[in-house]
Amino acid sequence: YGAAGLGISDYEAIVRVWSGDQMIEGQASDYRPNRWNLLSADVSDWEHRSSITKIEVSFRGLGSSDDWGGRFQIDKMGWL
Repeated sequence: YGAAGLGISDYEAIVRVWSGDQMIEGQASDYRPNRWNLLSADVSDWEHRSSITKIEVSFRGLGSSDDWGGRFQIDKMGWL
């Protein structure tokens, strides 16, 4: 939460799901600051889905290289 400073044109949020050294990636379709956003990675056909070892979530502001103290909260992580 917390919108970035001037110059930010958009945001990008990514979720990566790992099984050992295998990884699948998903993105938020419409990420906006200061609200709950849905990130998803479709693992339904991924052969490694039964042995998840790590989940990584990241986000950034696009269009500027200024430092900012972006923060996020995670709620309701699970499989659909």
